[in-house]
Amino acid sequence: MVKRRNIKVPSEKGVAEAKRRGRPPLKRRGRKCQTTAPSLMERKTCPTPGCDGSGSVIPRCHKHFSASGCPLRRKRKYVRAHRMFPQKLSISDINDHADVSKPRPLATSHVVRLELIQQLITPPFGHHGDCEEPVLQGVAPPMDVRLFKEALKKAKTTKESKLKHVVLGEHQMEAWFLSAFPSVPVLHLCEYCLRCFCSLATIKLHAKSCPWRHPPGKEIYRDGAISIFEVDGEQHQSYCQNLCLLAKLFLDHKTVYYDVQPFLFYVMTQYHNGGCRLVGYFSKEKCSAMNYNLSCILVLPCYMRMGYGRMLIEFSYLLTQLEGVTGSPERPLSDLGLVSYRSYWRDVILDYMSHLKKEDSLCIKGLSKKSGVNADDLVSTMQRLGILKYWKGQHVVVHDKVCGLHYGTVAYIV
Repeated sequence: MVKRRNIKVPSEKGVAEAKRRGRPPLKRRGRKCQTTAPSLMERKTCPTPGCDGSGSVIPRCHKHFSASGCPLRRKRKYVRAHRMFPQKLSISDINDHADVSKPRPLATSHVVRLELIQQLITPPFGHHGDCEEPVLQGVAPPMDVRLFKEALKKAKTTKESKLKHVVLGEHQMEAWFLSAFPSVPVLHLCEYCLRCFCSLATIKLHAKSCPWRHPPGKEIYRDGAISIFEVDGEQHQSYCQNLCLLAKLFLDHKTVYYDVQPFLFYVMTQYHNGGCRLVGYFSKEKCSAMNYNLSCILVLPCYMRMGYGRMLIEFSYLLTQLEGVTGSPERPLSDLGLVSYRSYWRDVILDYMSHLKKEDSLCIKGLSKKSGVNADDLVSTMQRLGILKYWKGQHVVVHDKVCGLHYGTVAYIV
């Protein structure tokens, strides 16, 4: 059974008392009472001084009750803007807002506002002769001019990092370039997981609990103490990011730090004291549209001039030969990388030519297919060595000594 609520109905005495105090009377509709309050639109007025509430900046509205919709307030705002920037805001734009009896289209007001924003962002700066600093007097307040000059001076100065040295295991190396590491004088890295630490105490605590003794991924090559691990950037993202940040300290053209998912990393290590320590690495795109077999290569400065860089380059071309294609490194190469590649290409050409007989011909395509080196790299190396000549309508290769053997002047038709 549903219980009915007892609704109090005002008596005639209560209605008379409400009328005397200026309150609206109550009306009875069935069993509910409802107040007949005046509309909000009738009680509100525009807060802008001197405005009677007629007109609006919103289309199809003939009245307004707030400062945001008041055309008179909008007109005064643009008058102040005209005093600051008279060359951009015309009088006709201000007069369009003068008629408050009709609604103002919103689109035109947005156009005027965009003109003011453009005026603030790109003011008509002048120049003092050949000086690069713009003339800002009369355009902005003095405090803003001072802040702009300080920011311009700071942007021109080269950013210097406090990071000077990197400690990796037993080796301390000097940082050559900037990287996204903490700005400390000496940065300590774990030689297995490559995590960074700012103090010697924290790296010692981490070394006791670090479970890694070799890079993640699978070992695909081993010769004595030298091993090469294939690490997928998508499966081991944190390790590959730390490896790229470490490489940025020694490579100026290194640009990829965090987007490591499309790459494979081949990490060379050296076994010592129960762990595989980092020597160098090279990265390679999983699917390269330009047939690049190498994206980035690095040998740590403490292991340079030991033949590890040449070994990594040769290993990258061995992977290319297994795929049955030819490849080339991604440009631009660093200075040390360019020297290493030119030395490798030269040795490949001279080693191939040393096994040729005098009556045999040299085929660039055959050499490219056999070694995995791109034909353009072979031709550019031969031109740089001066052994590729154009003679009697055809290209010939001329050399005097190959691998220490003196043949005289021999020509091989390409």
